[in-house]
Amino acid sequence: MNTQEGLRDGPIEPAKRIICSGGAEACVKQCHYASIACFTRVEHPSKPDVGIGDLYACRTATPRSCDYRFANGETCVFFKHPNTVLCVP
Repeated sequence: MNTQEGLRDGPIEPAKRIICSGGAEACVKQCHYASIACFTRVEHPSKPDVGIGDLYACRTATPRSCDYRFANGETCVFFKHPNTVLCVP
């Protein structure tokens, strides 16, 4: 690591997004094998009436994330660090 500039020496890992197949339960396993810990299902972070969303994808490179799809068609991306959420209708 380059301590003067706080940068990592060497190549930067490309963003890798895993779009799962086989449902939310299978997606948890696929993300787990890629070293991303995600919940199978989550409640919508700002609209409780929308209900529960299923895990459908995860991102293994920075920023790591777990992606959920809700019944109304909205998707929410839960980023690991920093802990933020981005929802798109």
